[in-house]
Amino acid sequence: LKEKKAKKKAIRKEIKARGLKYAEEYAAAKQAVIDSTKKARSEGKIFVPEGPKVVFAVRIRGINGVAPKERKILQLLRLRQIHNG
Repeated sequence: LKEKKAKKKAIRKEIKARGLKYAEEYAAAKQAVIDSTKKARSEGKIFVPEGPKVVFAVRIRGINGVAPKERKILQLLRLRQIHNG
């Protein structure tokens, strides 16, 4: 029982450390954007922060033989016909 408690405590400690590492990483990324913006402004330039990634998908296969879950995903992405994008 004590071993189990000690093991769980170690796991919780590891999870907390991992979370703190991610928090530091996100804070550093946010600070990098702020620093880049300030540097560009001081040089008389404009800094455009990176936006979200965009994916363009084209349907190249028909609906026959596609699993129901995949078919639903295709419907949600509005890819109901072949060669739709």
